[in-house]
Amino acid sequence: MRVCLIDTTDLKSKRLHPSWCPLGLASIGASLLSGGHEVRVVERDVIYRKGGLQPSEVDKSTRREIERFRPELVGISSPTPLFADALCAARIVKQTCGDIPVVYGGPHATAAPRDVLGASPDIDVVIQGEGEGPMLQLAAGISPQHVAGASCRHGASTRSNLPGPRPDLDSLPPPARHLLDMTFHTSLTTEVIRYLPLRTATVLTSRGCPQGCSFCVESLTSGRKPRYASPARVLEELEAVLHYGVEAVYFLDEAFLSDRSRVVALCEALLQTQLNKRLRWAAQVRADSVDREILALMAEAGCIQLECGFETGSDRLLREIGKRTSRQQNLRTVQLLKEAGIRCLANLIVGLPGEREEDVQQTADFLQQCEADHIVFSRFALYPGSKLAGSLDQQGQAPDRFWLDPAFYQEPPNFTAMSTERLNAFENEIVREIVKPTNTHDRMSHITLRQRLAQSSWREWRRICLHSPLSIPRFLWKWTADRIAKRRRASNQRK
Repeated sequence: MRVCLIDTTDLKSKRLHPSWCPLGLASIGASLLSGGHEVRVVERDVIYRKGGLQPSEVDKSTRREIERFRPELVGISSPTPLFADALCAARIVKQTCGDIPVVYGGPHATAAPRDVLGASPDIDVVIQGEGEGPMLQLAAGISPQHVAGASCRHGASTRSNLPGPRPDLDSLPPPARHLLDMTFHTSLTTEVIRYLPLRTATVLTSRGCPQGCSFCVESLTSGRKPRYASPARVLEELEAVLHYGVEAVYFLDEAFLSDRSRVVALCEALLQTQLNKRLRWAAQVRADSVDREILALMAEAGCIQLECGFETGSDRLLREIGKRTSRQQNLRTVQLLKEAGIRCLANLIVGLPGEREEDVQQTADFLQQCEADHIVFSRFALYPGSKLAGSLDQQGQAPDRFWLDPAFYQEPPNFTAMSTERLNAFENEIVREIVKPTNTHDRMSHITLRQRLAQSSWREWRRICLHSPLSIPRFLWKWTADRIAKRRRASNQRK
């Protein structure tokens, strides 16, 4: 059977550089290929970015690809904020190929399968959980009514099956990266290992997250019980991505250090094979999972950056969102990373439900005190399927099917105990006084002017010129000052 898999895009983005490649679709594609099926992946995100950020070209190219391939089955995946683009892709498929089955999967599908079917007549089947097995069954001609994890229309009602057992990761074929535009995905970028300009590939060594933070939905598709690929399987994938000329790898695992022994085994394998000399890498870790011993081993094995979801500087909010860490523990984590020579990227959220002025101030104080290398500071976004979405819905604060409105994620509503004006003022002040100075200095150290120009569109420069024209001379001044300082330090070291 001819199966087309479609990745979605954010048509509001103004950046040309690549984002993470759709590894989930590559894994599903590999399983379909192993079953003897013909597979094509349409990457709407790549079309959009390579095409100069032209929204109209995305739909035209999608239609052309589908007309050429003439699929008999189509699978579409998207996160919740890009659901509108998934609807657009499904509509193009039906207009182009008529009544062929369109399947939708991913975290949003797992969270709201019945609502997805009710939102679009162009989507025929919704898959809850991981997609490799169900897509193989559908491609083999099995009715959705008999496929584990599938939801479909049954007369005037909807029929949903429970997801089946999750596969052992070593039993799955390696992701079919050759189905993707790997030249684009492995081009020089600061967006994968963030703010470090590297040719980077993404690799997933585990699925599942045991933590269950109340704002997160990452465990919906893969479950709370982690499953791990063996070190031998990971090394096989790392050798495979080296053929694309990469110099670094980003491990996509939600909880990379949830099993310390397997990370030790992986690091030792990297050292034994000397892959640590050929690849640098980064990952995401919890603050309560690191210590000097494991960090020293990870640094020796090639780790250069770790992303930490600190979320907030308020101990009260850390308890309420189920983070099971503390402000003091988070501060110590940053210090441990610095001692190990590993860069720390701190992820924090403002606008959490019930957040007060003192909580925001504690976050600002935490950011100033921790001295992270880079800060990702974002507004709280509500996702269906999360514990917070359930509680806010019970309280009548979450609009019905809010995810159908793309504007909901562009301008998230205020769920805090502050007025919107006060929240915005706090957020703008933290960004201006702490986040931008930290990130600008970090960018100056790792990116050249040519790289900055190559990764920016004229639409982005137009937005900068209209809304913050002083940022251009400020960038050039800081870039020049940083380069002069680096040369002076190098000269002093030689003396």
